[in-house]
Amino acid sequence: MVDLAALLADAVLALAQFGSTLPQLGPWGLGALLALGVTLLRWPTVAPGAAVAGSVVIVLLLIAGRATLPDGAVVVLDVGQGDSILIHGGDSRFALVDGGPDELLLEERLRHYGVKSLELVVLTHVHADHATGLLGVAETMAVGTVWADTSPHSSSAASEFLALTPVDTPQVGDQYQLGSLVIEVIGPLRKYASPNDQSLVVKVTGQSRSMLLTGDIETVAQDELTDIRADVLKVPHQGAATSNPEWLASVGADLAVVSVGPNQFGHPADWVLAELETAGAQVVRTDEAGDVVVPLS
Repeated sequence: MVDLAALLADAVLALAQFGSTLPQLGPWGLGALLALGVTLLRWPTVAPGAAVAGSVVIVLLLIAGRATLPDGAVVVLDVGQGDSILIHGGDSRFALVDGGPDELLLEERLRHYGVKSLELVVLTHVHADHATGLLGVAETMAVGTVWADTSPHSSSAASEFLALTPVDTPQVGDQYQLGSLVIEVIGPLRKYASPNDQSLVVKVTGQSRSMLLTGDIETVAQDELTDIRADVLKVPHQGAATSNPEWLASVGADLAVVSVGPNQFGHPADWVLAELETAGAQVVRTDEAGDVVVPLS
């Protein structure tokens, strides 16, 4: 029995880690799993250990897909090679910055956190790995204000999304109060030749910490965004070697989050990670850690 208990403890830990990645099951899936659990526990030829293990799986699956976020938190969602960042102001008030490259994956992650509507959606720039997932959002849930400043750049994914909803072009200094959090526009400071440099940059400030969401800005825009500090940095452009190392360090973040997935570009660059760590930041990657929840209040 001691060996069985140890085995089940290991199984619980492994399943708990795996469970957070599972989609919400819905009533039919839950019913099927409950039926399976009862069968395992009552079936005369099933060993007691196997029945208990089966019930553990069922309990974990029942709770998988449902997560409660602290009020005043930012979640860098694990959406693969791209960005999608959920902001929770409390009392079921949500904003979303970018949508990642996959509509279905984003919808599953939003269900996981119980998101049914979005007060604010920010499209940082036109590239598909930021815009594609927003197409499903605009078609499946209520969306309030949309911030974007993409002209003269365009892409099919961005154009399709922006055609689905009214769009506001925010100015530097504009703010949105989302419960306990303030979302403030930091950039772009002007029009840029590169869509990446023209990313909408926002700073999210809570009662105790702040986080800088940088889109894919590169050296040109970074060099113009001076004297900006934050406790947490969403590393630009999946950690690509397109950043100014001095700028990365100047933010002064003690936590740096890289939103990245499998890719052929070499993201994140080793020197970027090393520079952030040398500057005193703990570096966390979504491809290794999954969703990264950052409390700010």
